[in-house]
Amino acid sequence: GEDGWLRLDKVKELQWIATLLKLMELASAKGAAATRLEGTLRRDLEVARAELVAAELAIKSEEARQAALWKAIEESDRASDAFESAYKAIPASLSTLYPDQSQALCTGLEVPRLSRVNEEAHVKAFLTDSRTTGGE
Repeated sequence: GEDGWLRLDKVKELQWIATLLKLMELASAKGAAATRLEGTLRRDLEVARAELVAAELAIKSEEARQAALWKAIEESDRASDAFESAYKAIPASLSTLYPDQSQALCTGLEVPRLSRVNEEAHVKAFLTDSRTTGGE
């Protein structure tokens, strides 16, 4: 009778306690898994952050490289313009140095050398001047 009911209640109570313990164990395991997952996510986030910093540095480096390239292109353009100006000035310079012979000099014809020492001095002065003003 009554003892049987009491025992049955005790068994049910023990089963209930066992079920609660199982649930607590599962919750604890899930908590541990969540903690592990959180750790993994934190590490992934740190890796992603480091990759982002590296990418930003690479972008800045590339931007600096491109800026230097554009500066070099601009300097090359200026040097090219200076060379072109100096080249275009050659006929005028020759006509100033050799008024009677400039046409022959500019067309590449041989011109009799009246004063070789004087001519060499003028040519050297012209070449030195064009080198210091950016000519090639």
